[in-house]
Amino acid sequence: IRAILDVEQPQADEGRLHTEFNPDGSMAKRTQAWAGNRGQAITASFLVMLLRASQAIGDERGLALARRAGRIYLESMVPRDTIVRAGDPGMVIALMGELFQITGEKQWLDAGMLHATDALELYFDCPLPRMSLGRNHYESQQGSSVLVHALGRLALAAEGKSWQGNLAVA
Repeated sequence: IRAILDVEQPQADEGRLHTEFNPDGSMAKRTQAWAGNRGQAITASFLVMLLRASQAIGDERGLALARRAGRIYLESMVPRDTIVRAGDPGMVIALMGELFQITGEKQWLDAGMLHATDALELYFDCPLPRMSLGRNHYESQQGSSVLVHALGRLALAAEGKSWQGNLAVA
């Protein structure tokens, strides 16, 4: 985790993180604020994992990077002009909830609630949550359960409750 945090992230303010490198040190892969299709990494997902891992080892650089790159979601919503799988806004909502729980800063909760409202309108207009924008059916591989889980955890945060793993605590 410390090695990952040692990597310079020059595009973090744009919501892009370098995640894989070629043997010569050049960038091979990076995340995107909104990935769209399967196989592309969304920044929020990477940040949630990095944030949790860095907290486990007590390295505050994970929180600093999550705040820095996570700000993209204070300004951007799910793009309407591309196929965005349900798991992407789910990970954004999860990141906003984690940042609110850790920092207590209301901007993260407010952004999470805005993304939650948007996701409810975009993905829950069918009997089961749709798999992605542009598709009217459910498919679990596209992250619908991630979205539902994130909505539940954000609701706990909004009620002033926290969680450990999947369990709510007072």
